Amino acid sequence: MESEATTAVQQREPAGPIITFLIKTVIVVVAICGILFYVNSLMEDRVAQIKEAVGPVGGRAFWTKVEVQLDRLSDPKSDLAPEKKQKILKQIRIISERWRPFLDEAVKPLSESPSKP
Repeated sequence: MESEATTAVQQREPAGPIITFLIKTVIVVVAICGILFYVNSLMEDRVAQIKEAVGPVGGRAFWTKVEVQLDRLSDPKSDLAPEKKQKILKQIRIISERWRPFLDEAVKPLSESPSKP
């Protein structure tokens, strides 16, 4: 009897490497599909929120809104005071003067012609 049990155990071989590979592959594919499904649902919700916040893009309402904004921005009443303009321009010049040497050095290698060996 003991020899029959030993023979039965010997006949049951462990799953081959191909079966093990297939099982692991299925597990990985199911995990990836689950993750993709979850990310897709998150993205759909986020896109819907953005679309709701932005409103319609295009069409009559969109272009009317653009036109109103252009009118408002080009209106002389919404212009900055001359003193404020001068202050902003002065600040931009100071920043430009401060950073120009660094930018010139960074751009210099790009503007030089390549040297031949």
